Amino acid sequence: MDSGVLETYFRIPKVNWKRQPKPTGPNGRLSVKQFRLTAYRHFLEWVLQGERLGRGRQVVLPACVVQAIRQRYPAPDGQYCGHQEAEDAQDDL
Repeated sequence: MDSGVLETYFRIPKVNWKRQPKPTGPNGRLSVKQFRLTAYRHFLEWVLQGERLGRGRQVVLPACVVQAIRQRYPAPDGQYCGHQEAEDAQDDL
């Protein structure tokens, strides 16, 4: 969950990212939401070790992981949206 690791991970071109997202935070850094979404994705990639996800194949993250990520990168308004399909989540990155 280190911000430097997540920044690096975010900037690596990923095969499963349809487009390379741009940082939307201040000074060319990631926004808090981008950090949070990248942390979820990075954790999933580590757990799945190459397995693919998609429609009909979803993995529920452990509550302790979700809680730790939300504590580290909280939403300013305290509202979280839960699961989104990849196409919808891509708009947030």
